[in-house]
Amino acid sequence: LRLVFDKRTRKALGVQGFGPMGDAVLARIDAAAAIIGQGGTIDDLSQLEMAYAPPFATALDALNATANAADNLAAGRLRYVSIRDFLAWMEDFASHPDWVALDLRHPNETGHFVERYGKEKWLSVPYIEIRDRYQELPKDKTMLIICDAGTRSSEIQIVLDYLELSNNLVLGGGFNIIRRMGVAWWPN
Repeated sequence: LRLVFDKRTRKALGVQGFGPMGDAVLARIDAAAAIIGQGGTIDDLSQLEMAYAPPFATALDALNATANAADNLAAGRLRYVSIRDFLAWMEDFASHPDWVALDLRHPNETGHFVERYGKEKWLSVPYIEIRDRYQELPKDKTMLIICDAGTRSSEIQIVLDYLELSNNLVLGGGFNIIRRMGVAWWPN
């Protein structure tokens, strides 16, 4: 989901989305449209209760998570790299020579990228190990924090900021979106 909002007033202005489960996306768009039509804010969307069944969905709905990310952006707690800029970097590392990927996923998922791009450009530090291994992270590079959806990346950005490693950006949407885009460099 993508939420458009006014940073100053926090008013929600629009929402769009795509995904493999069109009916689920449509339900979120419809719910957001009702809130937006009433002049709602990102706080209203964050607190919106959506129906869910625990075996099939998470307690924190995608619409709530999107609104929470908007809240973090509005408050200056979240710094991110756009998917467009990330893809441009993946095509030409020279476009941002000071960038390095910090991949929080399991080593089974990151191995291909470390092998293909090298440890100078692709760091594999699993989410659960970051607090123990943060000393290994570069202080002279901009770290692009990557996970599957962006949630763990946002959490780790807060941790790294606390540890005074604030030269970092979260990949908005994470690798779930990249995977669905069918980019040429994605492993088969």
